[in-house]
Amino acid sequence: MKIGSLDAKLEAEVLLRHVLKIDR
Repeated sequence: MKIGSLDAKLEAEVLLRHVLKIDR
C-alpha cells in the first residue's frame, strides 16, 4: 500500500507549494 502514502505525500507537497506561493 505504498501508492496511498505516496499520493498523500504528493498532495501535501502540492498544498505546501500553493501556500508558499500565496505567502510569497
